[in-house]
Amino acid sequence: MWCVVLVILLCAALGEFLSEVIMLWHLYGADAVFRQGLHIVKRKPTTVLSNGVVWSDNLAFIHFLLSIVLWFGSAVLTWYLLRWLFSAWKTFKGSVPN
Repeated sequence: MWCVVLVILLCAALGEFLSEVIMLWHLYGADAVFRQGLHIVKRKPTTVLSNGVVWSDNLAFIHFLLSIVLWFGSAVLTWYLLRWLFSAWKTFKGSVPN
């Protein structure tokens, strides 16, 4: 059970991080994100960036939708990867002579 909770939390963190990088990269460019260290400082009640810009509600909602899509996508991919690894392990374990 703890493994499922860990996977869910890791996928949520990955989705949040990737959505932040994708949104900032799309709006401000790669130079601002990677060299100048632009990031989100505060998320609620309004989204504030490290350069002092306050996002409108529309941009914050797009960021939220993108993070949800990335979260569910990474969770599904992780689920199928774990299923494949367990089946490969069972096949490998069964093929080794005792």
